[in-house]
Amino acid sequence: MNCAKVFTLLLFITLSFTIEGRGRNTYIPRNKLEYQSPRALQPSVHVAGNCQADGQCQVGYTCTNQMCVKPITTTSYRNWKSLQCNDVGKDCMKYQNYCQNSIYTDVLRERCKRTCGYCSKVDQ
Repeated sequence: MNCAKVFTLLLFITLSFTIEGRGRNTYIPRNKLEYQSPRALQPSVHVAGNCQADGQCQVGYTCTNQMCVKPITTTSYRNWKSLQCNDVGKDCMKYQNYCQNSIYTDVLRERCKRTCGYCSKVDQ
């Protein structure tokens, strides 16, 4: 594979991950939990979508700063680690053949962690 093809493929992969969320008028919740650090395990919140008032949120959620949020009060280090090992990109299966290619390792380790098998046993 020559350099131009490698560069084009890498550029395509990068752009497909960065462009996918732009230009949409609606918010699609990703259902990700947010934590400050694995050691502190501070209580955090689950974000379910955008809102203008409490009546627009699901049961159990409140409208705070135009987001539907619900506090998360308990967690464990294992749960926190499992949330860290997810694919960020939507089309990771398309690029699975490139997981062991050193040219793409850095990008795929960041974007397709689970599909490429870069998670440790605790992460899964």
